[in-house]
Amino acid sequence: MKDCQFQTVQQAGLFLKQHIEQDLQYQIKLQDHALLILPGGNSIKLFFPYLIVLDVPWDKITIGLSDERCVPFDHEMSNERQLRECFLDLLPTYNYCPLNKNLIAKIQEFPPITILSMGEDGHVASLFPQEYDEWKDSGMGIYKTTKQKINRESLSEVALVLSSNIYILCTGNEKNGFFDRGKLHSLPFKTIFEKSMFIRC
Repeated sequence: MKDCQFQTVQQAGLFLKQHIEQDLQYQIKLQDHALLILPGGNSIKLFFPYLIVLDVPWDKITIGLSDERCVPFDHEMSNERQLRECFLDLLPTYNYCPLNKNLIAKIQEFPPITILSMGEDGHVASLFPQEYDEWKDSGMGIYKTTKQKINRESLSEVALVLSSNIYILCTGNEKNGFFDRGKLHSLPFKTIFEKSMFIRC
């Protein structure tokens, strides 16, 4: 686990941009294609402006979501709606793969570059600590939550750790306070955290 702290979103955004750009270019050089997994939620919206201007051939990159709320795609809480409005529709071209078995197949074929965000309770994607006993054995696939006010679907832990690189966005006082108090060590995400770089601001 690497902890990268920044004073401003701009500093964090430029750092993330540089790394994601290099990662995607490297994947394309290796296999003529790349897979980029993005989160929903508020944190990623701060970083979309830095990702939109990546110097990469978007026609060789497939974009997918780490998780989605179980709502219609046009619902205001839909991660796909946010992704389209704030990111995909602003790209010159894009290949989008919904969160389904086809995305799982692509992850098994192309180890993705994955950006996640951490919730105030420490959850990543839609794997919640309080549901650990339910998702810990979900295997390679998609896990559906059972205890949330609006239930969600999420890439499983096994699917996420196939990523070649994982970046976890940690923004705001609440989330950073959670991090600084050492509470990460009590969370059931050891395999994910071990290969992650935290982007904190």
